[in-house]
Amino acid sequence: MAIGAVTEDGTTYLNEVIIEEMKISQEYIEKEISHQLQEVKRLTQLFNHRNKTSNENNVLDFKNKTIIIVDDGAATGSTIIAVIRSVRKNMNPKRLIIAVPVSPKGTINRLNNEDIDRLEVITSPRNSNFISIEQYYQDFDQVTDKQVIEIIQRNLKLS
Repeated sequence: MAIGAVTEDGTTYLNEVIIEEMKISQEYIEKEISHQLQEVKRLTQLFNHRNKTSNENNVLDFKNKTIIIVDDGAATGSTIIAVIRSVRKNMNPKRLIIAVPVSPKGTINRLNNEDIDRLEVITSPRNSNFISIEQYYQDFDQVTDKQVIEIIQRNLKLS
């Protein structure tokens, strides 16, 4: 269960309700934020390094554009909320749309309280029926770093 999320720029969202219910220490939270920041930076460097071409600067301008954040589902909403806040802080989009195939009603309410223009959810079970995102997929295998790099490289060749 996600107690929070952190983005590359350090934007952090912590779900205080879950933290309190699970009695998670501030020491653990600080250690985990540091660890996750290192992991985000490692992945960013890995994916950018592997996918740069000599004539690209890999800096995209999202100002005044529509940004759509897509995730495989929003169980607690922590990851998406951290991303929403980071995007609003750093990218100045014209519109910000969130799209997820599944999210429990309580999380949808939490997401709707964020600074977004639209939220699209295909399936919204009652909180009491929701166990995990995985229960809504036939195959929920994790995507490896190698697979991400292959997908990015394949799409760069198409563009």
